[in-house]
Parts: sequence; structure tokens; C-alpha cells
Amino acid sequence: MKKFKLSTGTKFGLLLFYTSTLTIFFTTKLEILNMVMILLLFFSIRKWKYCVKAIFGFIVLTGIYYFTRNMLGVAQVFHTWALIVRRLLIPFSIGYYVILSTNISSVMASLEKLKIPKTIIIPLIVMFRYMPALNDEYSNIKNAMKIRGIEIGLKSLKTPQLTLEYLLVPLLFSTSNIGEELSQAAFSKGISLDGKKERYFSTQLTKSDVLIFIYLIFFIFLLIRR
Repeated sequence: MKKFKLSTGTKFGLLLFYTSTLTIFFTTKLEILNMVMILLLFFSIRKWKYCVKAIFGFIVLTGIYYFTRNMLGVAQVFHTWALIVRRLLIPFSIGYYVILSTNISSVMASLEKLKIPKTIIIPLIVMFRYMPALNDEYSNIKNAMKIRGIEIGLKSLKTPQLTLEYLLVPLLFSTSNIGEELSQAAFSKGISLDGKKERYFSTQLTKSDVLIFIYLIFFIFLLIRR
């Protein structure tokens, strides 16, 4: 699985495909087929815990969907909710995979290859790095709260004032600082400079990309044929 590596263009193509087909109804068999593909992608980057969580979540949502489909009243709310969340599981998982497996330099190389203006590339790069940096900051704040003996989670409802003071306030300050630091880092690396640049990461298609394209063609065929 180490050699299974997708190009940046293929990753964003996958994300675009499953985001644009959100309004199309997929049968449970097609959803299972998509889940297998998602699990293979996360296996390739050794994210075992997420695979277990995704399988568990998919089974629970599918169980709720089928258990409540012939019921009336409030059960129909859970039926619709399970269908929507299960439908969103695939594009959100692919987005998470893109964030975890994609290097910023390869994203820039792909965008530059498409002749996208730098006024669009720079904000996209900053946004792409923003969420992981914010997640790291959130983890640091949680660890600091644990050291001080401040509960996190459901237990934090007992002390909402402390949670607001020690979690949300530092996080708000961090959001503004992270955005500014990432913007300065982008400009200091010469991203805004004109001229041809050589990138360390290749943007060429691989055998893994071809396999994904074949899968998408097969999936579209099944979707039309259903």
C-alpha cells in the first residue's frame, strides 16, 4: 500500500466528483462500494483508527436508516437524518484524506500547472494550511486545560464559564494569529514572485490515478444502470 499514491489533481477530482453528486441518490450497494474505496485510501496512508470509525459510523447510520424506514412520526426524522449524514460521509472523508495526504508544494505545483492566477493560489494555500494549524492549536489548548484540571466534553457543562474563558477565548486569538502567520510565510517563500519555478514534487499521473479513473467510470456505469 506504500506505493499507492494519488496525484493532487486526482484527489481534488475525487472531491469534486462526490461533492457535485450529493443531490443524486445512491443505493446502499453503491454507498458500500464507495466506502470500500475510502477505506483503501486511508489504508494507504496508515490511518487505521479512522477506518474503524468510518466503518462503525457507516454501519450505525445504515442500521438507523433501515430500522426506521417503515415507521412514522419522529422515527422519520431519524430516517432522513441517517440518510443525509451517510450521504455526507463520503465527500467529508475524501476531504479529510486530501488534507492528510497532500503536501502544500504539490498543491501549488498543480495549481500553477493549470495557469491559475497567484491571487487565487495564495489564499487557497493559506486556507489549506489553516485547518491543520488550527487543529494543532486546539489540541495544545485542550492539553493545557487538562493540566489545570479543567474538564473537557460533557463534564465541561458543569463549568461553562471556565470552558468559555480557557478554550474559546484563546482559540479566537489563535485564529487571527494563524491566518496572519501563514500569509507572511507564503510571501516570505516567494510565492508571489513571477517567473518559472521548479517544484520538488511531481504532478504527473501514476498507475494509482489510472485505477481511480477506472473505478469512477465503473461507478458512473453502475449509477446509470441502476
